[in-house]
Amino acid sequence: MRNKNRLVDKTFLSADHADERVIRHRDQVAHTFRWANVARHLARSGNYKGAIVLEGGCGRECPLAKMLYSNRLIPLKYVGVDIGPIIIPDMIKGKKIPAVFWPETDFCAMTGNDVLHEGRLPNVFVSFEVLEHQLPSDIRKFLIKAQELTSKDCNFFISTPCWDGYNAADNHLSEMTVGALGSLFEDLGYKIEGMWGTFASQKDYKPIMESRYPGITEVYEKLSEYYDSTVISLIFAPLFPMESRNCLWHLTKAPASMQERMFSTLSLQPGPWSQHPDWRDLDGAPNA
Repeated sequence: MRNKNRLVDKTFLSADHADERVIRHRDQVAHTFRWANVARHLARSGNYKGAIVLEGGCGRECPLAKMLYSNRLIPLKYVGVDIGPIIIPDMIKGKKIPAVFWPETDFCAMTGNDVLHEGRLPNVFVSFEVLEHQLPSDIRKFLIKAQELTSKDCNFFISTPCWDGYNAADNHLSEMTVGALGSLFEDLGYKIEGMWGTFASQKDYKPIMESRYPGITEVYEKLSEYYDSTVISLIFAPLFPMESRNCLWHLTKAPASMQERMFSTLSLQPGPWSQHPDWRDLDGAPNA
């Protein structure tokens, strides 16, 4: 059993090491597509020109900041925060991208003054593969803090593994079920604008593939003749978000009057919601 007292996991996935292997793991390729999704949002109608980007858990190598610069999606400001060390990319240093980095910083201890740009709070929030490395109670605090540090019209892009009730990575403290995380988002006042699987295991979607998308089996078999299981897992995951092993969520702040939900309240979700023994802490009611 994992050490339930471990406060946070600081696993670091290096893009440079992935390049050395040439054949990349699906996690790394999925990361590329997640960043591309954010890039598409920023590029749409020139959104990047008015964007103040806050990244909670930017990573040691700051891949999102690199992506913004190399694709000429220069925001008004980029703020990168991480609990571990940050190596500011050479391509960012001295260049025309207004970036601020907060290494070895507790995100939940930050205030609005730490992220302001000309009196305005960030309107784009990104956090990829961060939630699962925290305790259940800290996940809740993190999501509340993300709202506190952002504007009313903020767009949130958050990804995390989806716990299947049985298996979780050894370095993950709190993988959550899709239903539990969706409920938590909505309980905390987020509106779910979209969710997509970023990679999926064939055993989870093949049994339902044909019934959900008649005729898709032929497409699957044709693609499988050329692509290996890594690529297949990435291509088919967006079609099966509820069955995927990892999801990307696009969220906004729900208006107070909104009553429509995609998920029931967290208290009505079947437990356990996470593999962590204190999984009930996700709802803000710590164990006795």
